[in-house]
Amino acid sequence: MAVRQEEEMANQRQLLAAKEQRLRYLKEHEARHAQVAQEHDRLRRLRDRVEAQELKLSKLRALRGQVDHNKATNATLSEYTQLFIFIIIFVCFSSNKIRYNSRRILLSFNNDYNTIFLTGRSLVQY
Repeated sequence: MAVRQEEEMANQRQLLAAKEQRLRYLKEHEARHAQVAQEHDRLRRLRDRVEAQELKLSKLRALRGQVDHNKATNATLSEYTQLFIFIIIFVCFSSNKIRYNSRRILLSFNNDYNTIFLTGRSLVQY
């Protein structure tokens, strides 16, 4: 009977050792699983941060494109404004020249008319 109890105790010890080993394995597996889950969460947060940064970068690039477009538009408008001012100055100058020449012609005509009227001669005689 003592031998049988001894065998049963040995079997119980073996069963206990197997259960302890299984428990250690499950704890290690659970720890690895928790570590993998933490790593997965960390990677997800990093991906989210990268996506947010990429979105900000694309917005900044779009704004830079708008700024460059506005600069080009402003430069074009400035050129058109300068051309318009030049045309206005040219038109004013031409208008003044036309007035000046019109007055000269009118004065010349009046002088010729007065000469003819006062002297009685025709323009052909001059």
